[in-house]
Amino acid sequence: MASCDSVSLYCVVRNIWTFARDGAPTTADSWLTLELAPINGHESDFLDCITLLDESAHKPTTDKSWSFDITNIEKRYILVTYCPKITTVSTGPDVVILPAPKNHGSSVGLYDHWDCDRKALTPHCSAVVNFHLVVEKDGSGRLDNFLVAHSLSILEWVVPWFAVWEDPARGGLFPTAESDGDP
Repeated sequence: MASCDSVSLYCVVRNIWTFARDGAPTTADSWLTLELAPINGHESDFLDCITLLDESAHKPTTDKSWSFDITNIEKRYILVTYCPKITTVSTGPDVVILPAPKNHGSSVGLYDHWDCDRKALTPHCSAVVNFHLVVEKDGSGRLDNFLVAHSLSILEWVVPWFAVWEDPARGGLFPTAESDGDP
């Protein structure tokens, strides 16, 4: 990792946050925000990435989309924007995408439109996320630094796509109680 032109990070996708221009986060034009967290045993790589982002960020800036709090593991994160229409997703050889069970009701709408590899992108999966830093000037002239994913490789799949539910009030996708405990 020499610059923020392109960064690869081995991590856990802690949460997937939804938003869309038309207020319907599961429509085809949805953008998602992946909340990346350090993977056990790779915390130093995560911290190195945060340091690189801090050094590469344009100033003056508004809030950053990353944090590494030494005392609180929940405050160690990197937020990366993910656009399903333009971001490549692949899976490791051990990832097998299962069909939904026959007695399963409805699932999160976006999974109905995704190919098998994309269905591996669920909360708590481990992945290598490739992203770059994008800078945009807001109306007041301040610079916003944000991160955009250009590819993902899912290495371990913990929560099946059909065991994910959407909570519009919280604006995200969460595992069902049967798959990973209550969110």
